[in-house]
Amino acid sequence: EIDMQSGILHAEEKDYKTSYSYMYEAFEGFHGLGDHAVQARQTLRYMILAKIVGDTPDELRAVLQSRNVLEYQGRDMDALREFASAWQKKDTHAFTKARNEYEKDFADDQVLAGQLNDMHNTL
Repeated sequence: EIDMQSGILHAEEKDYKTSYSYMYEAFEGFHGLGDHAVQARQTLRYMILAKIVGDTPDELRAVLQSRNVLEYQGRDMDALREFASAWQKKDTHAFTKARNEYEKDFADDQVLAGQLNDMHNTL
């Protein structure tokens, strides 16, 4: 829990590399619980966002293809892939389209919504 909060703070400060490191530690801990807890999925989302915004597409691909991450497939992961694609292409239209399509999926996550707003404004 502390690692996740530290990762969120570093992301807010635009230190995505450090944010990812904290999120990775938090994800490993939550994933180790073995029940695909809500916290593991949430932390995974933040890890992926850190790689997207940190402009490390090769590292992002490796994260998305890792065995632990593949266990968390779902609509939220599909959304993050679309955000990543739009971000890499600097395609505001595709980003907005994905955001509108998946808006309800992330409505309860203020951290993710804030990051998506920042990303949209940067594009």
